[in-house]
Amino acid sequence: MEPAWIEPCIPTLVKTPPIGADWLHEIKHDGYRAISVIKRGRAQMFTRRGHDWSARMPNIKTALERLKVKSAVIDGEVIMTDKDFISDFFALHLALARKSAPDAILMAFDVIELDGEDLRPTPIEERRAILEKLLRKPSPWLQFSAAAEGEGLEIWRAACDVGLEGIISKRIGSPYRSGRSTSWCKTVCTKTEHFAVIDAAPGRGIVRSLKLARLVEGKLTPCGWVGSGLTEISARKIRTILDAGQPIVAEVVYRGFTPAGELRHPSLKGWQTE
Repeated sequence: MEPAWIEPCIPTLVKTPPIGADWLHEIKHDGYRAISVIKRGRAQMFTRRGHDWSARMPNIKTALERLKVKSAVIDGEVIMTDKDFISDFFALHLALARKSAPDAILMAFDVIELDGEDLRPTPIEERRAILEKLLRKPSPWLQFSAAAEGEGLEIWRAACDVGLEGIISKRIGSPYRSGRSTSWCKTVCTKTEHFAVIDAAPGRGIVRSLKLARLVEGKLTPCGWVGSGLTEISARKIRTILDAGQPIVAEVVYRGFTPAGELRHPSLKGWQTE
């Protein structure tokens, strides 16, 4: 097999982790997916859609090129971390936007090809054992994403308690398949909170999205917009209520806040008038 970019396996989003001993669970790092290709001593790092971002992450590139391999294709997540070693997506996004992320780390979790052998038909637990052995020499820029011990539900709850993004669950015995897969499942950490609706963006005579605010030190402070989960029927009712000057409270599921104080991945769960 000639090493080249391979479309990554994409996990299916689920509400709770799968149950049973036939699943392994890893921490979901909050960063950018990367397919790394090593060929004749040179390494390239590609995005999920195949764009070459090698020059933006020089230390990871160097660490990959120091591996004792003829060729390899490695799947992983590029991250940057805070002082508690929790991935900081916004720091990474800013660095990559400037086309320079020397502090980025590759958390490698799968190996797809090694020294000419196509490992995609190989069961995941065997692929990960091969990868762990390959990365046995520690590097600050290239690390193995170890599986967590315990039941998926307990691991997920513990991950949420310490502020992580969630977990990825992978079915033991499964091969590597590009594209969306039910053998890989993603369970994210979310919060539910009530917010005041302070404005609305119209769309063809109805409401396309709602501007939200939350109480901060006794004052309503804007915290972004929500459009996901807003049905056409609800939008028409909300438009009528807002036009009448009545207050509305929205129940929103979200994954945290951006550095600017706006909700991340908000979705409308329900709403009511005060």
